[in-house]
Amino acid sequence: MAVGGGASHDAAVPQRSLPRFRPATVVWFYLRLLFLVVSTKATVVHAHGLRLGPLVAFLPVRRRLVTCHGVDPAHISSALMWLLAHCPIEVVACGEMPHRELARHGVTSSVINNALDIAPTPRTRAEFDAHFGTSPRDFVALWPARFSRQKGHDLLIEAFRELKGSNIKVICCGDGPLREVVATEINEKGLTDNLIIRDFEPHASAWLAATDFFVVPSRWEGQPLVVLEATRAGIPTVSLIPIEYAIAQVPTVHHLAAILRVWSTRGNDYDIARQFATSMPVNNHELSIITQNYLDLYDFEK
Repeated sequence: MAVGGGASHDAAVPQRSLPRFRPATVVWFYLRLLFLVVSTKATVVHAHGLRLGPLVAFLPVRRRLVTCHGVDPAHISSALMWLLAHCPIEVVACGEMPHRELARHGVTSSVINNALDIAPTPRTRAEFDAHFGTSPRDFVALWPARFSRQKGHDLLIEAFRELKGSNIKVICCGDGPLREVVATEINEKGLTDNLIIRDFEPHASAWLAATDFFVVPSRWEGQPLVVLEATRAGIPTVSLIPIEYAIAQVPTVHHLAAILRVWSTRGNDYDIARQFATSMPVNNHELSIITQNYLDLYDFEK
């Protein structure tokens, strides 16, 4: 594994360092990558992120792949899309949504799903309440996401202006450049009882089964792993964007607030939403299946 500008969290995988990918380092980045390819006698190169596509396309290997994990519709580079459509590079979309977005811009891609690891031992609601400071009467969600514009914490705040003082709570776990900005805005709007900021939670998926719902206020996503984990846990997801496995996809923060208000009564509508969430199959995301898909993808003889 070659890592640009740092190191991967997976210490078990042998790693080589690359310069941080920036406009000023493109030439050095490519030359260093070329050296690694030649020195290791690589036959397949798989790059993470569309912007690496034009560089990888001209490496002396038998198969060149670039993975798309999501496309920001507000910041699409038409030049990059043109290059991806015309360069000798295979584009692989992680999920149907990135695949469709790429197709809208003339880029052909194959699809591989994200993989679900072995399900962790679920935590109980009593444990959740003790850990996060909530109570059994609260209608709670866990939103483990980096504090960035993409993740839409500001949109969540707007929705909760209509839910202020309710028993609906979202625990926002994570770090990022906008964490202090978000915390200040939550405090200024008097929403500290509804939107609770906590540090990064390393085993967030184990807590999901103890929650009541899942919410995605993001401006864009690909195929979020946490949504797959929420679906496996059997909790309904409401989203501001079209994503796979969402029980409800709503167009505005006002609709988001409205559906959460209805669900929070734990009435018939919420029971139906939970039944849908529980019945959604995620078997095609099993780790063994996705691993085989990638092995097939790396088979340059095909």
